Amino acid sequence: FSFDTKQQLRFLLEGAIRTAIWKRFPSLVYPDPQVLIGCGYKLSEVYAAAKSMGIIDAVHATNDPARREYWEKRWGMIQEKKTRGGISAKVLLSATLCAGLA
Repeated sequence: FSFDTKQQLRFLLEGAIRTAIWKRFPSLVYPDPQVLIGCGYKLSEVYAAAKSMGIIDAVHATNDPARREYWEKRWGMIQEKKTRGGISAKVLLSATLCAGLA
């Protein structure tokens, strides 16, 4: 499953549409990989089907950078840049000071 909810929703909708078409015209459309699990296919066959459809590569492209960044920060491999307050922080501070003086 993808960490990106939009991407995951798209895969679920595509799978539902693919399954509906596959039930009516099995010779035209290959079934969704999640349906193959319920049909008794081996997990390696399901993985190969998802890989050939580009699902696995798309999910890896989304999830891998997020995982890598998390672990790099978690174990101190990269340092987060400390930022001084941006414009919004300065405006909020100025507004607070003006309200306090009034």
